[in-house]
Amino acid sequence: MRIISFSADGIKSAAEKGFFDWLKEQDADFICVQDLQCSEYDLQDSIFFPADYNAYFFDDIDGKANGVAIYCRQMPKAIMTGLGFTDFDMEGRYIQADYENLSVACLLAPSAETNNPKQQGRKDDFYALLASHLQKVRNKRREFIICGNWHIAPSAADVQDTAKNSATSGFLPEERQWMDELLVSGYVDAFREINSDR
Repeated sequence: MRIISFSADGIKSAAEKGFFDWLKEQDADFICVQDLQCSEYDLQDSIFFPADYNAYFFDDIDGKANGVAIYCRQMPKAIMTGLGFTDFDMEGRYIQADYENLSVACLLAPSAETNNPKQQGRKDDFYALLASHLQKVRNKRREFIICGNWHIAPSAADVQDTAKNSATSGFLPEERQWMDELLVSGYVDAFREINSDR
């Protein structure tokens, strides 16, 4: 199984830069795209709906920020949008494709500007809710693959200057600890399993 996770920073901009042309050469079973920065309604060109895939989108309520998409070669049994988090679900942050014994999900966590306590508090609230959700789904009799932009650099290898970034949102000690605890609980960072040099 081949899965691609891509944080687009605007799917229209990514398309203009050749993302969908590159994708044709990848032979992926799933493509998880975060940070669409538009609504599905705005995607009128057929390039956004490759013939070999079933495309599913979950937009931000305003259709201008956030947004996630999942492209599946095989049609899923069900698509789930949102996580049941009242303050976050209308922001287009989560979509999940369900199969017989497997769920593949695409996640876009909130980011926060450094030295903005309100944004950081909101981000912390999201991670607290997400940790509880992830512990619940571990008890289900199915496998989960969650791709996404977590807005956390879990280790020093993920940043250029650890001293400079030590007080930066995304590399705060409590954020890295949250990720460490998630991995200790039984989840696996598949990227690091395959790319041990990072």
